[in-house]
Amino acid sequence: MSGIAPIIGFKDYLVVPLQRELSDKEVDNLQRDILDRISQRDIKGVIIDVSALDVIDSYMSYVFIETSLMLRAMGCYMALCGIKPHVALTLAQIGISFKSIFTVSSLDKAIEVLSRSY
Repeated sequence: MSGIAPIIGFKDYLVVPLQRELSDKEVDNLQRDILDRISQRDIKGVIIDVSALDVIDSYMSYVFIETSLMLRAMGCYMALCGIKPHVALTLAQIGISFKSIFTVSSLDKAIEVLSRSY
């Protein structure tokens, strides 16, 4: 388990519920922790639950996009779930697009979307 956020194995997925805002260094460490876990077992998807976050800054967005591309190279997909409306508005206003990431409203929908992806 990461000291930053729990990384929970569930079936063929890793679920990462972010429970607080993270510093840039913590986001980098979380990325490394996720990639390490992917290399240790056969994972088909990573779900990051951001429903507890009131802010997703540009650096965190960049790391999420970068992580999703790295995961694709390793044979998995990534989904973000639970983006709040005001966070979505801010991301849109600053031009952040999660084209390489599935974005869904809930954990259930993330599992549904990821299960159709492979």
